[in-house]
Amino acid sequence: MSLTPSRGCLLDLPWEDILVPHVLCHLPLQQLLGLQRVSKAFQALVQLYLANMRCFDSSQIGLAVPRAAFLNLLKDNKVLQQLELQNCSDWLTDRELLPVITRNHHLHHIQLKGCAQLSCHALMVISLNCPNLRRLSLAHCEWVDSLSLRSLADRCKALEAVDLTACRQLKDEAICYLVQKCSRLKSLSLAVNANVGDVAVEETAKCCPELEHLDLTGCLRVKNDSIRTWLALPLSLTSRSRTAAAIGRGDQHVTGIPGGRRNWLLLRRTEGEIDPVGEAGPKGAHSSLWGCLTATAHL
Repeated sequence: MSLTPSRGCLLDLPWEDILVPHVLCHLPLQQLLGLQRVSKAFQALVQLYLANMRCFDSSQIGLAVPRAAFLNLLKDNKVLQQLELQNCSDWLTDRELLPVITRNHHLHHIQLKGCAQLSCHALMVISLNCPNLRRLSLAHCEWVDSLSLRSLADRCKALEAVDLTACRQLKDEAICYLVQKCSRLKSLSLAVNANVGDVAVEETAKCCPELEHLDLTGCLRVKNDSIRTWLALPLSLTSRSRTAAAIGRGDQHVTGIPGGRRNWLLLRRTEGEIDPVGEAGPKGAHSSLWGCLTATAHL
């Protein structure tokens, strides 16, 4: 009998119990794709990993993900929980997205920022197939309309963060319906939408006691009083602070603070006080306060 220890191979380890959940999950997606070219066995291993992948982030592959690569990567996956497709925005349409959504009913985070070639039907399919959805970014998706947003609100009541930046079809009525149905919201962006006014902000303040971040950058119809109404409400037990990002033009100052024109404005509601920070920025604010502020608005 030989006393020389035999050399083991990585592929000899249990695939489903060891390699997929404990080894491959720590490798960047781009490296995994390269690993497929080593041998047929590694190709089979990577395909098994892709079929059991919980998170797909297109930014891990590159600035622009090819359509064919996207279709191949997700063709067998039925357990996705997080889907980030901002780097697929150049070509992503309903034809590519909807099969992925209908196969994955456990999604709780979807990022579609800038995916302008989708349609409102995509949002309805998301509503029907993702009842546990908690975070959704539709920033710069101008195809989002009131009907599809109502469908989302009716079926995805666990939503905690929604980004509707530059969804310019939406008006106060649609926003009001969303916040009435999704009272667990902690973060909401309505930025760059001239149709949003005081009614939406005040209804949001009334319906979402846990809301911590509200982005109103570019919402020129929103007046000071509406923002102050939200900031002045009592904080919930689970919320320690609130931040609002808003914009002022000319003589309109979001905080009502007299003085010159503000380039940006930060408001923080915490421990019963409202702290405005103007053009002075960190120089005029306590360092610990500045570290807590999370929302900035630019002209």
